[in-house]
Amino acid sequence: MTRQLLVIAIWSFAALTVFAAGAPPRPNIVFILADDLGPNDLACYGRREHHTPNLDRLAAEGSRFTCAYVAQPICSPSRAAILTGKTPARLHLTTYLPGRPDCPSQKLLHPIIEQQLPLAERTVAECLHDAGYATACIGKWHLGGEGFLPTDQGFDLYHPGNAVTKPSATEGGKGEYDLTARAIEFVQKNRDRPFFLYLAHNSPHIPYSARPELVAKNAGAFEPVYAALVETLDNTVGLLLAKLDALGLRDRTLVIFTSDHGGLHVPEGPHARITHNTPFRAGKALAGQGPGRPRGGHAGHQHRLVAHAGGDCSRPNAARSGRRQHRFASARSRPAEGAAALLAFSALHQPGQPARRRDPRRRLETHRTLRGRSCGTFQPGEGHQRNHRPFRARAAPRRPPEERPRGVAPTGGSADQHAKPQIRPRAAPPDLCGLRALDVRSAARRRGNVGARGRLAKADGRRFVQTQNTCALLRLMRTASICRTLTHAMQIEARANWMTMNYPLTRPPATLSPIGGEGRGEGAGSWAVEVLILFLILAIASNPALAAERKPNILVVLADQWRAQAFGFAGDPNVRTPNFDRLASESIRFINAVAGLPVCSPTRASLLTGQRPLTHGVFLNDVPLNPNAVTIARVLKLDGYDTAYIGKWHLNGDGRSTFIPPERRQGFDYWKVLECTHDYSNSFYYADAPDKLKWPGYDAIAQTRDACDYLRSRAKSVKPFLLFLAWGPPHDPYFSAPAKYRALYDPAKLALRPNVPDKLQGEVRKILAGYYAHCTALDDCMGELLEALRETGAAENTIILFSADHGDMLGSQGMFKKQKPFDESIRVPMLLRWPRGLGLKPRSLDAPINSEDVMPTLLGLCGVPIPKSVEGLDYSGCMRGGKAPGDGATVILCAAPFGEWERRAGGKEYRGVRTTRYTYVRDLEGLWLLFDNRTDPYQTNNLVNQKAHAALQSGMEALLNRKLQERSDEFRSGAEYIAKWGYQVNANGTVPYAP
Repeated sequence: MTRQLLVIAIWSFAALTVFAAGAPPRPNIVFILADDLGPNDLACYGRREHHTPNLDRLAAEGSRFTCAYVAQPICSPSRAAILTGKTPARLHLTTYLPGRPDCPSQKLLHPIIEQQLPLAERTVAECLHDAGYATACIGKWHLGGEGFLPTDQGFDLYHPGNAVTKPSATEGGKGEYDLTARAIEFVQKNRDRPFFLYLAHNSPHIPYSARPELVAKNAGAFEPVYAALVETLDNTVGLLLAKLDALGLRDRTLVIFTSDHGGLHVPEGPHARITHNTPFRAGKALAGQGPGRPRGGHAGHQHRLVAHAGGDCSRPNAARSGRRQHRFASARSRPAEGAAALLAFSALHQPGQPARRRDPRRRLETHRTLRGRSCGTFQPGEGHQRNHRPFRARAAPRRPPEERPRGVAPTGGSADQHAKPQIRPRAAPPDLCGLRALDVRSAARRRGNVGARGRLAKADGRRFVQTQNTCALLRLMRTASICRTLTHAMQIEARANWMTMNYPLTRPPATLSPIGGEGRGEGAGSWAVEVLILFLILAIASNPALAAERKPNILVVLADQWRAQAFGFAGDPNVRTPNFDRLASESIRFINAVAGLPVCSPTRASLLTGQRPLTHGVFLNDVPLNPNAVTIARVLKLDGYDTAYIGKWHLNGDGRSTFIPPERRQGFDYWKVLECTHDYSNSFYYADAPDKLKWPGYDAIAQTRDACDYLRSRAKSVKPFLLFLAWGPPHDPYFSAPAKYRALYDPAKLALRPNVPDKLQGEVRKILAGYYAHCTALDDCMGELLEALRETGAAENTIILFSADHGDMLGSQGMFKKQKPFDESIRVPMLLRWPRGLGLKPRSLDAPINSEDVMPTLLGLCGVPIPKSVEGLDYSGCMRGGKAPGDGATVILCAAPFGEWERRAGGKEYRGVRTTRYTYVRDLEGLWLLFDNRTDPYQTNNLVNQKAHAALQSGMEALLNRKLQERSDEFRSGAEYIAKWGYQVNANGTVPYAP
């Protein structure tokens, strides 16, 4: 019995160790394609008269291919081969588009070709997009027009630029700087997710021109303007590489620079001299071979390829500094021209290949549909391959024993007189080091290789060629050996003095035997059980990734008074919110999210408790939330979470600038909070002591940076966290954003919503300028948060929820601020991103989620039981593809109007329902509003009591009555609710507070 239990303990620990190991992150890919660049036009390829320092550095730090060939030396076929991994003949695309006309003098007719890259062909962009990559095609396409553009072939973004531009201080002669700027913008936007950037320059294709100063600098070149154009191209590559370095993406980005074919060698148009392709003859569009061909062929097929892979790229052939690749490389066999290799570097399955399979002779991953060959797993051998057959994988030839390197076992295969490509063994991962010390000597190592399906191929004790299965097996072997040693040591120690551990033992063992023997004595069985439990505890404790896999972090970012319509992704033409737009492109967006009672304190109380305002009692501002409420912070804290809150609180109800003691913090531990202030440049907060501290500068920026510091401080923590960051803006005062943001908006140029009355438009434009300035400042703050998550490695398993406590009318319907039942007041932004759990594909859900639904939804995503006190609905299943909970309607209300919407200003109690399409509201006097939000998005046509909509009105009235009955809401006057809860209010219905 003892033996069996100990074996279970050992293998339980081992299994947990193995499966805690995660897959390496997928690298970014930057593929830079020149147009008509000659095979020797770069300094690193011997053209010393050309200045290309950035590409030279790329070559020095990466791999430089000296025999890179294209599938066909014409633009369109070559680009098609790059993107599909197929030869142009298979694509029926064998000349440039739209093709060459036949003429009487030609002896052979041109073949009929496709007029575009067929949509049925699967491109590398589609493969990477489906795997979660952001994809962009920037520059020249030349593979089809409308309906066959890059956005139809797997690219998220397409920016063609201009093929010919006038050289200036900010631009080159071929639009190089414009394309590079858009590429940098794409990289910046997608820096915390894997991306594929296909940057296809128009340079140095004719016609061309360049900056005069660069032409003068290159006066001694074969063609000065062409040399200046090449230098301009090199400068823009340097800008992109510098941006990758600045963003910290260098070590996880594969950068490839190449050309679609060789240079144009004959005069054309105004260009008497262009480039020469020495030592090759001819150039672009020519593929014949003949006598006197130096080094193998025409320059049209020959081109240049430089590749650099960052240190984190997981392929075995990733980056070898300054390495020359003396290998034949075609459009189907090398990363220059093959979708296959890009997918291999991305650790993706090829299309049509559901699982990897490995040839035991070649050890090269094979793929069913892509005709290209991946070079991702090969290291060139000695010599230079001069035969021009398509590159095929061959195993290293068997050598006599006396010629074999010591410690390397022989491999099978046939010899080849031209070249000896060899598999470069991958360095052993850290968890496999010390294999000999643990006495893990397998027969596989002595035999040299064990065939396919993930078993050990070759080992010398320190370096391995292995698959994940091999790695897992050796990890198991290593762990089992450790367990055997530790268990034996613990038994000896226990026999001496019971073991000095913090785990309580029921009794001392009577006798113990080594593993493999039988325990004797009455304590043996219980001891074995305790050892089993101990090993399981150790396994979990030593692998925090196991818990992290199940427990995502949660970051809730809450703005104040930011209406749903005021974002770039929501269609507002005025506001600049690039970081929120990027977040929306990776998130689930609830397009009908509402604040059921659109006021600060009620929404915040519902977010924390999952209860409705008339249940938790916070239906006015400046009243306290029950300090013993069951909040999301308390629930997650019991489940092992650390909790933090930074920013505006507005739930204490004891003055807006008083210290909030720990017992009233609703379960939050890390605490930098003030009850409420809107003096954003003179803002204070309290931490653990009652000493008032000041936020430097604009408080939202300072609060965001503190939140970023909190995220960084937790980079090594094994516990998940819940962090609330609650900003005060863009709540009024509207004109207090930092000056640089206010300068971005000219009131005269702002477009207004159609429901703003003419008499208010001047005033509203001024307010909007200040409001948008706050919004853009907060957008920069969101960018900092996303960057901090990326830096700390927490982005993948962190749920980000962004929302607001309510909207702002901003002149719509002739009204301002909140509390009203119109969409500008009740609708709020709600974005939820969780890459690990929900992916990064953007989706829009039209289910009308309310404030009280946030807590149960977050708990549902985390797999945490939802308390019985919660009244909201759990939308986590809906986000995972299930049916939305509820009946497609949610309640909106005003229990007691106050403040700027006091009764003298038209304020009144109301109850209503908001569905995916309709808004229906009545007050204490009867029907008030009925809008069809689909046909009337600005809510300018009230359908109440219109005969054509009588049936609709009747149905909505029945729906509202049913919803109120379900909630036990009797819809009484505000004074009755105020009296029930014992609140004291002034003449305008507001609870008095100390500022």
